[in-house]
Amino acid sequence: MITRAIDIGMDASLPDDLEDLCTTRRTLSPAERELFGTPADALGRYSLLGKLGSGSMGVVYRAYDPRLQRPVAVKVLYPTGKKTAHLVSTGDARLLREAQAIARLSHPNIVAVHDVGVVGDRVFLTMEFVEGPTLRQFCDAPRGWREVLPLLIQAGRGLAAAHRGGVIHRDIKPDNILVGDDGRVRVVDFSVARPQGFSAETLVGKFRLTDTETNVLVGTPAYMAPEQLRAAPACARSDQFAFCVTAYECLFGERPFVGPTLRTLIDNVLAGPPTQPPPFTQQVPRALYQCIVRGLALDADDRWPDMDILVAHLEDLAARGQRRSSLVLAASLGAAAALTVGAVAAHFTGTSCSHPELAAHIGAR
Repeated sequence: MITRAIDIGMDASLPDDLEDLCTTRRTLSPAERELFGTPADALGRYSLLGKLGSGSMGVVYRAYDPRLQRPVAVKVLYPTGKKTAHLVSTGDARLLREAQAIARLSHPNIVAVHDVGVVGDRVFLTMEFVEGPTLRQFCDAPRGWREVLPLLIQAGRGLAAAHRGGVIHRDIKPDNILVGDDGRVRVVDFSVARPQGFSAETLVGKFRLTDTETNVLVGTPAYMAPEQLRAAPACARSDQFAFCVTAYECLFGERPFVGPTLRTLIDNVLAGPPTQPPPFTQQVPRALYQCIVRGLALDADDRWPDMDILVAHLEDLAARGQRRSSLVLAASLGAAAALTVGAVAAHFTGTSCSHPELAAHIGAR
C-alpha cells in the first residue's frame, strides 16, 4: 500500500507536566539520526518524544510544540535517496497536498492539521495528537455491534464532510480511523486524497497485478472499489465502498473480500458482494447487514447516493437498536418485578409455589 495510518500504540503516555516536555532530551538511534540529520531529538521547533507508527511513506512521532505548549503528531517522509531539491520538492508537494486537503475540511471527525515544514531535506507534517487506538486496534478485542456502530457513524460523518468539501480520501480503512479516548473518532491520512473529478493513477493498466507491486499502489487493494481496479478514477462512492468494507470487517470480524494473492483478491471483489453474512454473527441485525452490503455493490450507481444518506440510515439503525435494548431492559425489569411479587404472595398466602414439596410443607402448617 502506498500509505498507512498513524498506527498509534498508546503504551506510553505524555508526562503530567507538559511544561517540561520542551526540554525533554533523549539519544536518537542511528537510523533516526540519519532520518532527521540532527544529533538532538528536535525537528524544527518540535521536540520528538517517541515513535507512534510507520508506513511505506514515512514515520509518525509523538512530539511537543513548545511555542504553543501542546502535544502534536509529526509525520516525516522517509529519505528517498540523494539529497536533491527535486526530492524535497516532491515530498513537500505530497505533504502540502495532505495539509491543504485536511485544512479545508474543518470537522470534529477529521484530524486537524497544524503545520507543514522542511528541515534540511526532510519534509514533515504536524497534526493534532489523538490519544487512543486505531479502529483496527479497538476492534481487535471482542466488540458488540452496538458498541462498534456509533464509531462507524462518526467516521462516516467525517468522510461525508470530506466529500462535501470536494475531497476524495482514497484510502479509507480501519488503520486510518482513530478512536480517541475522548470518545471522538477522527479520519486521518489524507496523503493520497484528491479533489473530486481528478483523474488518478489506478491499479489496472498502471501496475502489473503481482503481490510485489502492492507497495506502490495508490490506496490499499483490500479496500479498493471495483471501478478503481478497472482503471476508472476514484469517486465519492469509491470511498463509500472502502468505508463499507471497513464497517463489514469491524462488525463481522472478517473482510467481505479476501484472497491469498492480489489477483485472487481482485477477482473476488469483481465477482460482487457477499450474499449472506458470516454464519456465526447472527446477532448483527439483518437490516444493518443489508445497509452495509448495498455500499459494496459492484456498480457504483447501485450504492447509496452519498455518504450522508448512508450515515442517516446507520443512525436510524443505531436508534432502533437503542430502543430495542430499552424495551428488552424494561421487559426484564417487569418480569423480575412480577417474580418478586409472586414470591412474596406465595410466602404470605401459601397458595402459590413452584416447588411441590415446599408448597405441601407450607400448606400443612
